[in-house]
Amino acid sequence: MRIGFLILAHKYPHQLIKLINSLLKYENSTIILHIDLKAEALYQEICDKYSKHNKVLVLKNRYKVYWGSFNQIRATLELIKEGVTHNLQYYCLLSGQDIPIQPINKFAHFLEQNIGAEYLVNFKLPSVQWEEGGINRLALYYFDVETNSVLLKKISSLVLRIQRFTGFKRKIKHELYGGANWFTLSNGALGYVCEYLEKNPSYLSSFKFSRCADEIFLQTILLNSSFKPKIVSESLRVVDWSSGPEFPKIFKTNDFEKLMRMPGKFFARKFDETVDDEIIDKLHSHV
Repeated sequence: MRIGFLILAHKYPHQLIKLINSLLKYENSTIILHIDLKAEALYQEICDKYSKHNKVLVLKNRYKVYWGSFNQIRATLELIKEGVTHNLQYYCLLSGQDIPIQPINKFAHFLEQNIGAEYLVNFKLPSVQWEEGGINRLALYYFDVETNSVLLKKISSLVLRIQRFTGFKRKIKHELYGGANWFTLSNGALGYVCEYLEKNPSYLSSFKFSRCADEIFLQTILLNSSFKPKIVSESLRVVDWSSGPEFPKIFKTNDFEKLMRMPGKFFARKFDETVDDEIIDKLHSHV
């Protein structure tokens, strides 16, 4: 089973290197990284370390990625477009703060046993799971998600108030679906996404000035396609949005046993070497 691991990273070189090396333990892994354009030192370190490794590719076309911004979608698309050129069987989107909690060969075996399935959390919008049903993420214009400018944030806040007061909504042409942006999808599914975007360039444009719409982008394409019956609403990873104090929770050493009791989960997020480095080393040793 040839698996492409698509990684979005922006900090913690030592933690990222541990993740890459852990994934490389599986001989049929190909690793493709997008490193935030704001993280130049990280980019140079990873490029230097893996410059001669033919299973690790660092994208040259990079974006400044801010939380919830359109560039989150663009960075993910760069990974997808590069990934499908390698014609692998499955692609798994990870962040640089994810860690495998089972050996990758077990993950590969799971995919082999379920060949043809697509793993992407999804639900129809509007949904009570998200504020304002999630429609506001795309229906309103947000101008403050790709800048740290105080003035622009104030202007954006004013524009948002005007939109809400007047009842303005962008026209949405598609039946919307949402869910977590982390996926495990086949070459066929991601190839379809690339073809769809080539034929429908306005779809990508409609996500400009959105907020957290990376959790809508792929779901809406694939759930409105012939791939819908194949999609399992599952991310195959552990993410704790309820325990806190961070959301999602940063796992620590005392979470190790709990992570070991998660059947059907192969990865977990998130981890932070500045908070607890021991759990990171313990998990990598385990897998």
